[in-house]
Amino acid sequence: MSTPTRAARNRLAGMVLAALLLPAAAGATEVATLPMTAGELADLCAADPATPEGAASVNFCHGFAQGILSVLDRQVAAGGRQGVCIPTPAPTRGAILDTFVTTMKLLPAGRSKPAVDGLLEFLTQHFPCSH
Repeated sequence: MSTPTRAARNRLAGMVLAALLLPAAAGATEVATLPMTAGELADLCAADPATPEGAASVNFCHGFAQGILSVLDRQVAAGGRQGVCIPTPAPTRGAILDTFVTTMKLLPAGRSKPAVDGLLEFLTQHFPCSH
């Protein structure tokens, strides 16, 4: 299975960082730190959305995941090999990320990988394409 190139991962990380540096809307809560590891990303995904900080963390997690899927889609559109195939009907983003959180709890060695790499590995393993 193909994963995004280093350049694509760097572009994705740059987009995420740029979004974090934009001024927050009045009254909005921000994520305190940029997740550097898959474990830190899983912790954000597992936050309690009933609190302002938790809601910001969960929203960041969902946006991060959507950004990765968007980069993968762009790579396929540019002629790259498809590495993630979400089934139809697709599970919800929340359900996919809940499984990611569970996976990070069950496989603690994966928690130390860079956030982009850890989530990409999870997606390619859970939603492989038959080529």
